[in-house]
Amino acid sequence: MRRAAFGLLGLSALVGLGMAGGVGPARALSQPSETVSRHKALVKDYPALTGQFPSQPNPTQCLAANFCDVIPLDVQVPTDIAPGDDFVLKVIVSWEDVTDDLDMYLFDDGQTQQEKDQNGGGDPASGTPSAGPSYTQKASATNGEGQMDLTLAEPRLGKYNLVVNHYLGNNTGYHVDARIIVAGFKRPFESLEPPPPSVTEDNTAPPVDTSGQPVSGDPTAPAGVFGAPARLDDVHPLVDSDLDNLFKAKGAVSATNVSGVLPTATAKPPVPPSGIALLFWLAVVPGSLLGGLAFWLVKRRRATFTFG
Repeated sequence: MRRAAFGLLGLSALVGLGMAGGVGPARALSQPSETVSRHKALVKDYPALTGQFPSQPNPTQCLAANFCDVIPLDVQVPTDIAPGDDFVLKVIVSWEDVTDDLDMYLFDDGQTQQEKDQNGGGDPASGTPSAGPSYTQKASATNGEGQMDLTLAEPRLGKYNLVVNHYLGNNTGYHVDARIIVAGFKRPFESLEPPPPSVTEDNTAPPVDTSGQPVSGDPTAPAGVFGAPARLDDVHPLVDSDLDNLFKAKGAVSATNVSGVLPTATAKPPVPPSGIALLFWLAVVPGSLLGGLAFWLVKRRRATFTFG
């Protein structure tokens, strides 16, 4: 009853301010505003949420409601950190009965929607800002058994709204712990020195004598004898299985025994030329050439005498 009366009073006051000055959307103020900085955390117990709301509410729906609270947060950006350091807003909500079901949501304070409206994100046909809730959700946490937490990296908007909703069960109150956590930047280190020797390495131990051991990979080498490396004369070529199969397919023997099966060719003495062949090449051919030459010379002299 007290919560409802307070919510209705706040709603009337906010509506009156909106009608008088036309200033922004109505703020949900079910709980007092709290400041969170690097040196000031919010650690506080809140009363029970008697109602139930099995859905996801926004800050507007939580106004004058008994199933959720809105806790306005003034998050101050830390200014005493080194360049490169990261900071986050971490919020933890806990309660006693693990069978009770609470959810929490972190909204902005309308900054995201206002920036969209200023950049033309409203309705271009009407020229008015877009309709709907002016709060934008930034983080959430659900399904906790007695505790839940959320983290928002670099909350630079300043104003936020933490919504704690009673989803289901019998709530008897809850506890909020919200704080800024700074994570210092660690410069990467690269060592250019050579790595130290292994602690298991013993450079003073004498080398192991392996002269009495057989050659690795030679199972036939007798124990205590150091095998000598193989020479080219000791290496025997392997038989080509494809060539061996080729001879066998033709009904011949293996390629390894070809030399004992193929006939050996013997050289024959040259045959002397016959007398007719000698007469033809030594008499007939030269006589024909000389007779032809003489005939050509006599004929040429007669032609010269006749026309001379």
